[in-house]
Parts: sequence; structure tokens; C-alpha cells
Amino acid sequence: MPPVPDRDCLTVNNTKTFNHVPHHTDAAFFSTHLIRPPHAAYQFARMFFVQGLTMSTVNDVLRVKGNTVHCVDASATVLGAVRSMNLNRVGAVVVTDRGEMVGIFTERDVMTRVVAREVDPREMLVREVMTAHVACCTPETELDAIAEIMQRQRIRHLPVKDAQERLLGMVSIGDINAYHVASKQAVIEDLSGYIHGRS
Repeated sequence: MPPVPDRDCLTVNNTKTFNHVPHHTDAAFFSTHLIRPPHAAYQFARMFFVQGLTMSTVNDVLRVKGNTVHCVDASATVLGAVRSMNLNRVGAVVVTDRGEMVGIFTERDVMTRVVAREVDPREMLVREVMTAHVACCTPETELDAIAEIMQRQRIRHLPVKDAQERLLGMVSIGDINAYHVASKQAVIEDLSGYIHGRS
């Protein structure tokens, strides 16, 4: 079928409005040429991709992930800490001393301060190889700020604390990526449902 001449349509805000429709009821014509009016799902998707989730916060991630924080005592051996990390399938644990957070112990600490130095993990204590200066965030911290902190400090995990310094959770770069993917997938599914007439 030949294309509709330009003189037969008017473009307003990148949307074509046809002044003349051929005298037939060809379904292919309507599905190919007529554009459905703006919809809430489209508007939300546009806002979502333009803003890049800048309004999403750590609290949004914790609502999906949960508030579980895996901890080890500063007096534990490196071997015991690594076994705990493997058991819980996490890349970092919070280090505590008498119930207070005193550091964080990560996979990077294992590689750079234990394996690279050929230290016996059965003898080395966590307090000797942990990262003592810990960057933290709050539940209200936006995800784009978290990504910036992680990139600038070359870290992958951030404990979450409230204004009273209470430990509320832990977020990782993997958690943030998973949240981004799930959120975008939800938008795609909403748009797909609208396009196919399910909304």
C-alpha cells in the first residue's frame, strides 16, 4: 500500500493527525498509520527514562530486599567470616564489637589483605584485615547518589543507618542494578499491555 501523502496529515507535538482517511476499512492501515493518543503509561515511561530513577531511594530497595544484615564479631577468624559469607551468599558482612559496628569485611579485603599476603585465614582475626572507615547511607539517600559514592570510593556495599545511627540494612551495587532492571521491566510490561489493549 502506498504511503499516505504528507499533505494529508498534520504533525503536532510529533503526533500525526490525518485530515484525510482513504475510503476503506483496511485494518492494516489503521494499525500502521494511526497513532493512539497519549496515555498515562506512556507519560510515566517517559518520565521514568528521562529522570533515570533519580527519585528512587535506598528505602525503595530495602522494601524489596529486606533489612537483613549479616554480621561477624571483630574477634572472629577470617576463615570463620568467609564461611559465614559463603553460607549466606553475600559479598560483605558488618563487623561488630560488643554490638556496635566497627567496620566492614568484604571480598576485596579477603583478596588484598589475606590471599595476596599469603596470611593463614585460620589465624588472622577479622579486626586485623577489615575496613575500619565505613561509608554509610540513609534510607532517604537517592540511588543516583549511592551510585556516585560507590564509583568515587570504589566500593560495592553500603550499610544503611538512620539518624540515630541504628543499622537498618545493607545495599550493594547488585541490589541497585536489580532494582533498576525490575523497575524498567515493570514499565515495559505496562506499556506492552497498553499497546495490546490490555489496559
